[in-house]
This record gives sequence, structure tokens and C-alpha cells, in this order.
Amino acid sequence: MQLLDFDTDFSLGAELNDKKIRLIVYKKDQELVCRKTTMNQIKRFLDDAEEKLFKGRLQLLKDQDHILIKAKNEIAGVTDRQALYKYLATLS
Repeated sequence: MQLLDFDTDFSLGAELNDKKIRLIVYKKDQELVCRKTTMNQIKRFLDDAEEKLFKGRLQLLKDQDHILIKAKNEIAGVTDRQALYKYLATLS
């Protein structure tokens, strides 16, 4: 599986599972948190004015074109919207 690496000890992975996608945050190659969702829900978050996707241990927060990934209330990394789009496009 390809990972979206951040400049921290964290990285983001994703797996397709039937019609759902499983987002996984890794810390030093160990799975820290995950969340199942649909690709449409992620795309809607990236395209619309929503500022937050998910509650709980894994959260995606949006500030204009930057996406902040939080895992267990810790900032795992920051990426831009286009990089996340490109990463998700490699899954299909």
C-alpha cells in the first residue's frame, strides 16, 4: 500500500473495501487509528465548505486548501487538497 507521508512520524494510508474506503493513520509504521467512510463523503468534504470531517480519534480539518489530519487529538500531518485528491485517485 502506498502511503501519504508527512514531515512527522505519521503517514496516511487508505484501503478500498467494497464500496467503502478505510483511512488509516500510521505512526512509525504501526497503525494508530482508522475510519471507514465512502469516497463520495471524502470528495464532498474536499469540495464543499465543510470544515470538519469525522469526530473522534481520527479527524480531517480543512483550512482553505490545507487539510489537517488529527489522530488521537495530536496533529499527524498537513497536506493540501490536491495532494489528497491525487493520493485517493491511486486507489481505484
